[in-house]
Amino acid sequence: MDIKFYFYITMIATVISGIIGLIMAYSGYGVWGLVAQSLLSVIISAFLLFYFVRWLPKLQFSVIRFKELFSFGWKYMMSSLIGTSFYQLRGYIIGIKYTAADLAFYNRGEGIPQLFTRNIDSTINGVMFPAMSKLQNDRDALVRAISRSMKTSSYVLMPILFGLAAVCDKLVILLYTEKWAPCIPFMQILCITECLGILNTANLQALKGVGRADVLLRLELYKKPVMVAILIVTTFISPLAIAAGMCVYGVYALIINAHPNKKYVGYPFVQQLRDVSSNAILSIMMAVVVYCVGQIEMNIYLSLFLQ
Repeated sequence: MDIKFYFYITMIATVISGIIGLIMAYSGYGVWGLVAQSLLSVIISAFLLFYFVRWLPKLQFSVIRFKELFSFGWKYMMSSLIGTSFYQLRGYIIGIKYTAADLAFYNRGEGIPQLFTRNIDSTINGVMFPAMSKLQNDRDALVRAISRSMKTSSYVLMPILFGLAAVCDKLVILLYTEKWAPCIPFMQILCITECLGILNTANLQALKGVGRADVLLRLELYKKPVMVAILIVTTFISPLAIAAGMCVYGVYALIINAHPNKKYVGYPFVQQLRDVSSNAILSIMMAVVVYCVGQIEMNIYLSLFLQ
């Protein structure tokens, strides 16, 4: 739980690798500056952690520990592998069925929403996982921890995502120029999908925290046939229909992911909805007002500022 220490390590590695990457870029190395930045960030972090933590593995083997950890680990690994593999299907299908431009617009549309969710939501849940693991034998405390995680994530991210959906028609033009305008509807739909992802992630983290990797694996087996069916249907319509289909799948996945927590944690789906409903309603109201302001004819910079 020593998050502050890890923050300093990450900050040092990011700054040093970023400076070196910029120097290489200005020196004519092109995209290899990005490669060097990514590699150096990981290498510097590893060396700093090794130097300060001073932990060395012992040449001992415990059959009991192996059985305990392997029983959890292989199920969690398989659930993650299935989830990641099927997640990549959308890109492959768009790339094969449609044009490279369609795939680029889809990827660009999910880029900014995921920038927020992957950094903010993953950070919150990364802190909550060890906390929930410690509380797994105290059901009341565990429910409070999960509820707090959902409330915090939705309080921070829902205004950002709904607000982004309301202003992205101007933001995309300013950031990426007019030629990227076709990615705007993708971004709007994917902002809603990412909002559902906030709740999905919290539910899965809760099951992970109480050690139910077997349930995580079963959930993936329940969800992915539906995802494939939605992809098959929407593939014959349009890339935008694929994005909308994934939003519908997000609702289905949320219901499936939330169901086991009533049994294993004592945190039913209805209570989850109550915990995040006020944040969702306020965010949607804000987004509607922001969108209406954007419809007034004025300078794009002034309009975006007011929004």
